[in-house]
Amino acid sequence: RWQTSSMKTLFENYRDHSHTEPLFYDDGQTLHRFDRCGETVVLGYGKLLMYRDRLAFLGDGRTDTFYFKDITHMAIHGGKVLVFSTVKGEHYEIKNERPRSARKYLAGYETLKQ
Repeated sequence: RWQTSSMKTLFENYRDHSHTEPLFYDDGQTLHRFDRCGETVVLGYGKLLMYRDRLAFLGDGRTDTFYFKDITHMAIHGGKVLVFSTVKGEHYEIKNERPRSARKYLAGYETLKQ
């Protein structure tokens, strides 16, 4: 797709961006973790931020940070739910209240993790 190609080119230019400033963010997100029984546990409601080396979730008085080096797989489910797994065997999903592009997070991760 031309959008994905355009986003990857854009993210290539972000490699030298400050690691303290987010590239972009979206409000109205809910972070879920799948527990060992396959049930989802809501960890918080808040803001998802993408930096050049990590995702951060700020919500409900807590910050969850997921460095790209610790994410083993990321995908989009159902067109708008961002799902990913970590080296610790944890599985997460981020759902949104408002429309947002999950594709930009996936393209950013795929381009910047290298």
